[in-house]
Amino acid sequence: MAIAGKSWAQQAAILILFVTPAQAVPLTKSGYCSWEAKQPGAVYNRVSISQGDHLMIAVNDQVFRSWGNSIDNRVQLTSNHEPHRVQIRGAWTDVVPGLSTLSAYLYADARRALGGAKSVQLWKGRKLLADVQLENMPSTKQLNACVPPPNRHSDSEEH
Repeated sequence: MAIAGKSWAQQAAILILFVTPAQAVPLTKSGYCSWEAKQPGAVYNRVSISQGDHLMIAVNDQVFRSWGNSIDNRVQLTSNHEPHRVQIRGAWTDVVPGLSTLSAYLYADARRALGGAKSVQLWKGRKLLADVQLENMPSTKQLNACVPPPNRHSDSEEH
């Protein structure tokens, strides 16, 4: 396959980029119900999972820069390149210099999809937004154990 206008060396370099899989980023436990995945030499985490009022995930990717600081985003999550997508409602983005992050609560269906995953994909309609190769993703059982008990005075809903 010839790529028009490119030398043989440039064509080889382009093909290597397409064939070479992304390096998996290991998740390391950083505290109680908290995991972080940082690529070598990176300042910020590529992915983090943490517990607050809810268990949540944050994915840092430049694709979210154009979204600005926004709330109530709808995206879909898949793991291990499986066709089944989990709807993520109410995701929010934070954009500051050098960091653009999409964060979302991990409800039951998302925890099932993520448990033990080797990769995570985020989609908006048919467009793949981010595809992150991971190592050491906590199991579904570990993620479920991190869900805070329901608060009787809260209107939050566990899906």
